[in-house]
Order: sequence, then C-alpha cells, then structure tokens
Amino acid sequence: MGMAASQARFLGLTARKTNVEYEGQQVNQQRTALSNESAGLFNQMLSLQVPVPPSATDYYSMRYSYEQNGQSYEIINYSASATTAGAYDVTVRTAYDVVNYTNLILNENPQTQVSQTLYSKTDSSTGNTSYYMRFGSSSTEYALIGPNINTALSEAQGLPADTKYYSYSRDGATYYMTEAEVLNHATEEGYSGQMNAYRQDNSKQVQDTTYNGVNLIADSTGKFNYITLPDGTQYALNLDEVADDAGYDQAMQDYNYQKMVYDKTISDINAKTEVIQAQDRTLELRLKQLDTEQEALQTEMDAVKQVIEKNIEKTFNTFA
Repeated sequence: MGMAASQARFLGLTARKTNVEYEGQQVNQQRTALSNESAGLFNQMLSLQVPVPPSATDYYSMRYSYEQNGQSYEIINYSASATTAGAYDVTVRTAYDVVNYTNLILNENPQTQVSQTLYSKTDSSTGNTSYYMRFGSSSTEYALIGPNINTALSEAQGLPADTKYYSYSRDGATYYMTEAEVLNHATEEGYSGQMNAYRQDNSKQVQDTTYNGVNLIADSTGKFNYITLPDGTQYALNLDEVADDAGYDQAMQDYNYQKMVYDKTISDINAKTEVIQAQDRTLELRLKQLDTEQEALQTEMDAVKQVIEKNIEKTFNTFA
C-alpha cells in the first residue's frame, strides 16, 4: 500500500472510529435517560401508601341505654343543658319494628318470574278442603293457612276490619290472599290467572328524640347509673358495647377500592419498568457491538499506522 493510499485509509478509519464513539455516547445518554425514568418509577412506588384494612375493634363504642315499657332506648348524645344548670340535654334513639304490606299480582310478580297455580284438595273422608300454591314446574306445595283476621293488613289496604286471609310463607316472606280471592279461584284443577296478594315486609324504623333538662346520676367513678327524664320518670342505665356495622362495612368498601387502585398502580409501574429494562438491554447489546467495532477499528488503524511509518522510513532512507 502506497503512502497516499495508506494516509487515505487511515483518515477513513479515523472518521469511522469517531462516528462509533459518537454513537456510543448517544447510546449512553439514552441509557442514562432510561435510568432516570426507572428511578422516577421507583420513587413513585415508594411514595405510594399501602392500604390498611379496617380493624373491627375501631368500630365499637360504649353507649348508655335504658328500657322503657319493653322498648330499648340508646343515648347517642348528651351535653350540658343550655337551659337547666347541672342537667343535660340528651338525645335518645330507639328502633321500632315496622310491618309494610305490598300489593301485587302473583302471576305478574317480577320477583318470581314464574307462573303460580292456586288449587284445592278435598279430603273424601272428612269433606274438609285445603288450599295450596305451587310455582312453575316445581312440585313443592305451599299450604295456605287460615282463614284468619289480620287487622293491620286490612287497615293498610283500606279493607273491612273483619276481612279474613289465607297466608303462606315462601323465600323468607309471608304472602296473604283474601278468603274471597282463594274461594273464587281455587279449583281441583288449579287456577293460574291473575291473583291479588299482599307481601309482608318487616323493617326497622329509627326515631331520635331530644330531651332538655335531663338528670344523669353518676357513681363515684363517674359512670352514669340512672337517667331521670323531664317528666320525673327514672330508669336504670346500662353501659353496652355497640358495634358500628354500617361504619365498618363502609370502611371495608373504601379499603377494597383503595387496594384495587394500589394494585393497579403497582401493576402499571411494573409494566413500565419491564419495558424500560427491555429497552436498556437492547441498548447495552448495541453498546457492546460498538465497543467490538471500535476495537477492530483501532487494530486496523494500528496496522495502517505501521505501514505509514515504514513508508516514511523507506522514503527517507533512500536519500540517506
């Protein structure tokens, strides 16, 4: 290889090596950016607050209560009376059992979505007739009990107080049908047309009452033992542990939601981290390829450099 060719080759190798070094710097910058992004995700994970499930013990409280005419009353709040010195303004809560009757048509009842059949059976030996309900294709028979008077139901539906009803229980509810309805529709073959019935629903009605100027009598430890209402009636107080089931259930729902959000955030961070790690592995492999290429270029440059040095030495030795 002549002097000029060797110089041209050396310059070409030098330029190529410079490009390789520049590309290597760009790869390192990209890996640095990925490293910063990964660190940001890690810091985000560290800043997350791990949801803690509620403790049932946090949803219990001590509450005074007393019995009045067989009804339980809970003292939910008391404070120094604004009108009577030394007395208290007290709010008490009681829950009454409430019975509601819903008027419905059996064979159109959306809660059952099955056909109903009302039928009668007569005992040939006694001549007594009994009445039954059957639903859909099921062979289960529901015997009708009665007829009996239900004054509360009659008042609720605006019927005569002496109205008699047959009743049966199914799926935890009690259903009533008037005696006239049963007698008009029940046959031995069964009747499956529209039948009026009433479903009995039991519920609790909560009532809060505030009394002003109430006297609460305490013992030497400060625990209240008696309550004297403004009308002068006095009742013994009980101190009971009361569970706040509604509060606990709401707290558990909040925890489940927070846990779902937390798990989703962790999953997203892990997914992004895996993508970054895959990109970094690709860049690392490229950097190794550039390093190998740079070593090869350096080896070739050293060889060309030796050729140039020999050419120079040979040229000068000619005129020595």
